[in-house]
Amino acid sequence: MTTTQDKPQRLFTVAEVAEQLRVSPWTVYRRAADGSLPSLRVGQAGPLRFTADAVETLLQPARTTTEENPR
Repeated sequence: MTTTQDKPQRLFTVAEVAEQLRVSPWTVYRRAADGSLPSLRVGQAGPLRFTADAVETLLQPARTTTEENPR
């Protein structure tokens, strides 16, 4: 049986996440620092990377609010 954990997830860069969220890269760094956007480091002091699940989790409250209050 194959689970989703067996399948490697794509990792996104700070720039890619910023573009998806339509925010500045510094906002992505701040979210990672305060823990609201879980991140991984590539290597000991390498660049930050983000899983698709982490980005989706951050987007979820915004989508719920939009669905409840359509314009």
